[in-house]
Amino acid sequence: MAAIEKNTPHLMEKLAPTNLYPPAPWEFAKINLGRLKIDKKTATSAQHLARNQFLENLDNLQPGELVAYTDGSVDPKSGNASSAIYVPGIKLQKGWKLKKYSSILSAELNAINKALDICYDATESGVTIYTDSLSAILTIANANKNWRTHSVLLSINRSASNLAAAGIETTIFWIPSHTAIEGNEIADGVAKETLTNPRAETIQNKLTINEIYAIMKKGWNSELMCDMKLLKRWNPIWPKLGMKSWEIGRNTEETLILHRLRTGKTKLNYNLSKYDPLIDPLCPNGCPEIETVGHVILHCPTYCKERTDLILFCQRENINLTISNILGLTEEVETKHKAALRNIILNQIKKSDLTNRI
Repeated sequence: MAAIEKNTPHLMEKLAPTNLYPPAPWEFAKINLGRLKIDKKTATSAQHLARNQFLENLDNLQPGELVAYTDGSVDPKSGNASSAIYVPGIKLQKGWKLKKYSSILSAELNAINKALDICYDATESGVTIYTDSLSAILTIANANKNWRTHSVLLSINRSASNLAAAGIETTIFWIPSHTAIEGNEIADGVAKETLTNPRAETIQNKLTINEIYAIMKKGWNSELMCDMKLLKRWNPIWPKLGMKSWEIGRNTEETLILHRLRTGKTKLNYNLSKYDPLIDPLCPNGCPEIETVGHVILHCPTYCKERTDLILFCQRENINLTISNILGLTEEVETKHKAALRNIILNQIKKSDLTNRI
């Protein structure tokens, strides 16, 4: 976690919604939302169909209506994100960087927001924004539910309200990406160039809860995998997973043995008989008892000699000889004795040649 805080200090900023209360239903501006009548898979395999539908939609626009294309881009390796717009009517193409680790949805929404801001001063007729993000359109369609998660929705609503007050209709339309629609390809190129442009302007967007959670989870997983690659033994990693020192062994094999003994999920006959009715649950050493963990550690006559150290230790430290106490499953045994019992049990299992059956 320290590494995450060092590399991404902006993650630690105070999280708070933009407004305390949600806007009233009538305060959300009317935004016309639409899409081409073709799915992404069909559009990719038959690009001419997608282009024909797009050109038909373009021809149906009102005279003087301003058209803008928006796109977002994210580099998973660096965490850089960008938003871009292309407005052919005013010969404008521009990109902005977002805060590091912003999601592709945030990039798409911020691109739409920037397009609305610019179009407000550039037209007296309608505004149509073409985006290749269906998720962005669905998020805007449910702005009354999503505004707390994506605060940029309030800015989009405010811009659309200002346009509506000036008598300008706003339409946001979905088009499939990478289908040779020129405006979309240009916006896509600007977004990708902005990712590596050190001079690009930056939008000070607020990261969403989901984005912050994904970053922290990725950082934790990366740190854990690094530990696993660098260390030959897993025991330094187990404490990170909430395990006590006496609950783990000196290596992976010992730790797994202890875990199986405590859970009862072993290869002893009693446990195996639960899954195969043909297996006899009784002790294979001739005892008329069921072969459980407690039986092999505490009672089976076959392992009397191997059990000597355990009995002597429990007598000396005045510990009741029960399987729960021996495996450290109760608070009755002091912590300082649990580590010693762990070592005695592991040695007993090895001397009894039971490792492969646990």
